[in-house]
Amino acid sequence: MYDSATIEDMAALYGIDCGQYSAEQIDKGDIGDLDDDDIRAFAAKVMELFKVRIVAITIRYPDTFEQHRWETAVVDSAGNFFRSPAVKTIVLLDRLGGGDTWNGGFIMAC
Repeated sequence: MYDSATIEDMAALYGIDCGQYSAEQIDKGDIGDLDDDDIRAFAAKVMELFKVRIVAITIRYPDTFEQHRWETAVVDSAGNFFRSPAVKTIVLLDRLGGGDTWNGGFIMAC
């Protein structure tokens, strides 16, 4: 089973926080850069709630409407953790489907 949702969606729909940021802060857009512990805490809650073994996360930091910073992280139930070695700056022409495209590549690579 594969599914996709944003950190923001998980906060709004399921009340899942992300380490130092509460679900309410995330839902209001009051979230800054995430550290590794934030990501691990988020992944642990998703694993517990949905009984999944792997949580793959795309993280987008919108600086302006078109200019964004993008990174990814993956955590598995054994505690293995990977985070992109660099945050990539990207210019978005259309935000629709960016996360789904990443998910498709991740699933094919597994």
